[in-house]
Amino acid sequence: MPAAVPRYRLANVPPDDNSMRQPIAHRPGALAEAWLLVWESLSPRTEVTAVVVADQLRMTRGSSNVTDTVLPLAAGILALAMRSWVAAPVLLGWVGTVALVCLAINLIARRLNARLNYGIKAVRCVARTRTLLTALLLTAWCGMGIVLWVPGNAANHMLLTLVLAVSLAGSASILAAHPASAAATIIINGGMLIIRPLLDGGKLELMLAGLGLLFTVLMTSPARTGRAPALPPRPGPAGKPPARPPPPPPGPAAGQPPPSPDHAQLASHLRYTA
Repeated sequence: MPAAVPRYRLANVPPDDNSMRQPIAHRPGALAEAWLLVWESLSPRTEVTAVVVADQLRMTRGSSNVTDTVLPLAAGILALAMRSWVAAPVLLGWVGTVALVCLAINLIARRLNARLNYGIKAVRCVARTRTLLTALLLTAWCGMGIVLWVPGNAANHMLLTLVLAVSLAGSASILAAHPASAAATIIINGGMLIIRPLLDGGKLELMLAGLGLLFTVLMTSPARTGRAPALPPRPGPAGKPPARPPPPPPGPAAGQPPPSPDHAQLASHLRYTA
């Protein structure tokens, strides 16, 4: 029988240490800590962090498979809505690019998922490749802000801004479990949502850019309230020993049969993560 996979807390800190339980934005060095979260999700340094990052990647895997199927359909529907403003060859080229990128990413992701285990090197390889593929997919999708943008057409601008905002909300929600992928979403999708209207310079476009900025800041809230990755227990104050880990769960009462291995593992997991 294969050994059970160990379970770890996302923030292994003493119960009396409330610094890691506060939102990142309310702690000193919030930007540096956010960068640490992103870097740890790309390059875990310990076995404990590798387990956490592997679980993050598994949480986003199913949603990514759905995205690879839905995005080409969404691109086709958007192209139909733009057919009176944009030339047909441009629309076909953009839809074809999105479809090919989604197909290639889906095939590569299937091979990566088969290689994913709890080893540090394997997790690093999969995390970096998955983040790169996510950035490539977002670049192809958000290219609508360049190839479908019609100067001086207010309806075109508002429709593209709406689609970019909706895709930012969906991507940030789907990829929030993996900080590096979430950061790629904010930078690429949020950047297009803000910069593209600014380049036009009109009054409406400036208002759209301001709304895009506010919406992008709003969508970063999951990252600001996140917890740090798995870390070893922190030492206590100067001159005091580090906090002791919680005691193991008590054994069965007299006259009761011992719990099965699965129940014992679940009870231990609930006690240590409460």
